[in-house]
Amino acid sequence: MKTYTYKDLIESYKYYLLYKDSDPFFDYYVQRYKALSESFGVDFNVEIKSDSKKDDLLRWFVDSVKATTKRINPFDGLMEAPAYIGKLYKEHTKDFIEAEGVLHKAHFKFQCHLIELIYGNTESTVSSAELLENGFDDSQNEPDITDFW
Repeated sequence: MKTYTYKDLIESYKYYLLYKDSDPFFDYYVQRYKALSESFGVDFNVEIKSDSKKDDLLRWFVDSVKATTKRINPFDGLMEAPAYIGKLYKEHTKDFIEAEGVLHKAHFKFQCHLIELIYGNTESTVSSAELLENGFDDSQNEPDITDFW
């Protein structure tokens, strides 16, 4: 049985945003976020009307998560290209990949801090059994993109 933390909820929300309007192949991510959200009693898509400061912080959180769903690497998705682009790719892609990694770490640290400011104690956990009660069986495998093609 697996145990989940708020960090898992944050990561799930990122994938939820990426795939919520995608092919049913990706329903796994939507279902996982919804079950974690229900289990923790937190839905990042719902305003916090009782506290304008917390609601403002929640908007910052959502914007930060959305930023991590966008690619900053100009070579992302490149399948084939002329030799002159290939040369640029070889020379620069490593720098973009490293920069993207640093940016994602900074966003995640920021997101964790915001969650702490909004919801307080972030030490609570939920179990696989709780996820199952909320409609998600975590024993199923995460989608493999090679199965999609």
